[in-house]
Amino acid sequence: MTEYNLFMLKRKVLCVVPAYNEEKTVYNVLKVLTNSPLINRIVIVNDGSTDNSLSEIKKTKGIEVISYNQNQGKGQAIRTGTKSLAEQIVLFVDSDLIGLKKKHIEEILSPLFKGYADMCVGIPNKFAYSSLLGKFLDFLSFHGPLLSGQRAIFSKYFKKIRDLDLINNYGLELTMNEYCRRRKLRIKKVKLDGVSDNQDIICSKRKKWDNWFSKALKGNIYYLFLHWLKIRRTQF
Repeated sequence: MTEYNLFMLKRKVLCVVPAYNEEKTVYNVLKVLTNSPLINRIVIVNDGSTDNSLSEIKKTKGIEVISYNQNQGKGQAIRTGTKSLAEQIVLFVDSDLIGLKKKHIEEILSPLFKGYADMCVGIPNKFAYSSLLGKFLDFLSFHGPLLSGQRAIFSKYFKKIRDLDLINNYGLELTMNEYCRRRKLRIKKVKLDGVSDNQDIICSKRKKWDNWFSKALKGNIYYLFLHWLKIRRTQF
């Protein structure tokens, strides 16, 4: 038995998937996760979806389903999904991914299995529009702030993060990044080639892309920046 397989045997993995109105993608994401031999348990939190997400989720056997009547936000969904966390590693995967494969799960988990990292962030590396702009945005995604929701971390660290109010709203990934930075934990980044999310497909149409980019500048990016400032100023 190889050293890598010995690491796999010792490291149990919980995968938590938050889902909100992702009826078009959630089933395929769960199909990949349930077929991965590296994951021991899957918990999906239906965070008050108003579309057919819950029906799509129920098509998948062998997973734990938690469902809210009203949207609570990603931070609370993650808290709920990890409430019974007993595994050594927790893996987070968004429910809106397109092109996800088993190899991507291994790419995220491998650095932790092998002892190379304390947290590994998988960064989607394929925008739906095949243009110079798309390639530039891929470059920014990998070399810019670590905002991807695809990540694995040792549970002993995440248990100290999940009860912080800072993970509410836009704060989950930013807080995880800052926690690891302050404690000088090892962070590894990997490219998830061929993976995009549902928003990327929407943005592939020029008019919708222009509209999305304008909203992002005025909305999400602004609030992300404010939340980042709050996290940097908070002691934890």
